Amino acid sequence: MTGLRLKAWGKINLSLDVLHLRPDGYHQLATVMQSIGLADSLTFQLNDSGRIRLDCNYPQLANDDNLVVRGAKLLQERFCPEQGVDIYLEKKLPVAAGLGGGSSDAAATMKALNYLWGLDLSTSALISLGSKLGADVPFCLVGGTALAQGIGDELSLLKPAPKIWLVLVKPATGLSAGEVYKHWDALAWDSNNYTPGVIKALERGEIHFLAEAVGNDLERAVVSLQPEVEEIRQEMLERGALKAMVSGSGPTVVGFVASEEQGIRLAKGLWNKYPEIHVTYTV
Repeated sequence: MTGLRLKAWGKINLSLDVLHLRPDGYHQLATVMQSIGLADSLTFQLNDSGRIRLDCNYPQLANDDNLVVRGAKLLQERFCPEQGVDIYLEKKLPVAAGLGGGSSDAAATMKALNYLWGLDLSTSALISLGSKLGADVPFCLVGGTALAQGIGDELSLLKPAPKIWLVLVKPATGLSAGEVYKHWDALAWDSNNYTPGVIKALERGEIHFLAEAVGNDLERAVVSLQPEVEEIRQEMLERGALKAMVSGSGPTVVGFVASEEQGIRLAKGLWNKYPEIHVTYTV
């Protein structure tokens, strides 16, 4: 086989606890991560040039800094395959949104090239390599519902979340994870330790208990940097969301709703205000 097409599923953080800053400069985390039904799509075609070439429906993303290229080069440089690869990335996940789009694209790339190049690397080996690209890449290699600890590379699978409908609202301006974590450090907040409660709620398997338990330490930093996020959160609650919170390092706000119909109604009420709104669900 010389070609392959894969989906790169987005993620939300059902919990995100920032525990402390490590000596290596990374943050010690405890986070429950969850795959969602919104995804990018990647097509891979081997070539004989030895080059890694990326094209994208957003041309500004087709560069060597893209995690797709970095993930491909990480495998190529380490294992020296003879063939190169042409990659087409169709972006549907919002960019710089806290939904793991770049990390998921990198994970899909590593899985595809592991197969196409015949590297036969185990999932644990891919996770070890993926952690060099970003904290969310290890989870994106596994997907589902999982507890991520350390810098995101220590994964434990959890009882799958019940199917929950979600409304994702991203403001016009994105935020970088580095900017948000730097702000968190500067303000020296303590963690709210949401993760144990989320794990207990997952064991119960009931949407309303889970909606009560979810939370994100970084929400405070995101709102401080981008106050519009709190306006979105409050409006989603006023329009009937069970819970509304920031995902990851933001600025996307996730609204938890009771049904697809409620999600569509909520989204329609916000479409004239915000540039990117999606209705999706946990997978």
